[in-house]
Amino acid sequence: MNTSFSYLELKKRILADLGVESLRALKPSAGMRWKLVLLPAAFFATYVSLVTQSEVDVVSVLLHGAALVFLGAGTMLNVFHDLVHGSLIRNAKVRSAISYFSDLMGASHLIWNNRHNRCHHYHTNDAKRDEDLQTSEVFRFSDLHPRRAHHRFQALYAPLGYLTYAFFWFYPADIEKFLRKRVMELDLKGMTLIHSVFFVVFKVLHVLLFVVVPYLKWGVDGIVGYLLVISFIGMIVSSVNNIAHVFSGARYHETRSFPNRDAFIRMQFETSACYLPESEFVNMMMGGVNHQLVHHLFPEVPHAHFPRIYRVVKRYADECGVQVHAFQSLSSALKSHYKELARLGNATTA
Repeated sequence: MNTSFSYLELKKRILADLGVESLRALKPSAGMRWKLVLLPAAFFATYVSLVTQSEVDVVSVLLHGAALVFLGAGTMLNVFHDLVHGSLIRNAKVRSAISYFSDLMGASHLIWNNRHNRCHHYHTNDAKRDEDLQTSEVFRFSDLHPRRAHHRFQALYAPLGYLTYAFFWFYPADIEKFLRKRVMELDLKGMTLIHSVFFVVFKVLHVLLFVVVPYLKWGVDGIVGYLLVISFIGMIVSSVNNIAHVFSGARYHETRSFPNRDAFIRMQFETSACYLPESEFVNMMMGGVNHQLVHHLFPEVPHAHFPRIYRVVKRYADECGVQVHAFQSLSSALKSHYKELARLGNATTA
């Protein structure tokens, strides 16, 4: 990265372009506020519609299932992810209360906050400290991880592996971190006695609502349906994140701390990519997750502002000779991701 590049200068240009005095002054758009209400409400309404129908045919089940996948993934990306960062609702108590809908859907918001903000965002693509790179050696997401014989096939089995993401997130991963009171090498922050009680209560409620009720109504088919829905939700959520950090040209490292802000920013440029960055529609549909570089630079900013901020970032980076990893289509981002999976599966440990 060119030494003339400065985070403070970049931030100054962004504030000038947006006409505000601080990033905290940037408010969620009306669309973001509508998504906060409509997506979770539509998800639970679809669930209620499905389990209360007296006669359910195959077409109806498939339509309800597809809606639950779309709405579930949309809620995770557009609502709960923004709540974790505080970019959608600034008031901590209100944000925490609403975030328990995430727990009801299966993912502890408090553990997500720890693993996502404290591990992934601060240690992006760190082989030892980025929670998102840890897969119990199912995948090799870093040159610094040991290579096993099965990794040579990971580009082939990745779609099947991604289907298991939500199940392992909701159950083994959440429960293990809850019992250990740790996330990676960090103490689990915020898990007080009352939050511990809520963790257990909402895990039980999730199982009752989405496993027991379908089982009582349809038997084993109900459990199969539940597993299919969370499998495709997990595949969507994991894929949109993984393609933005595991791609051709991405940097993998082991850096416990950074000497200054600019060193941290350099790491974000090297480890995070954007795809379809100019599309306002894609940005709104994906909750800004397609703008991973912008999001990692300014995680507290509501995603409605990402396309405009991206243009400032790109313009300033080009002036300074700094590479911005960006893909102009989803297909090119996916191609780069799977090409990188193949390389990592065959390359030796760095």
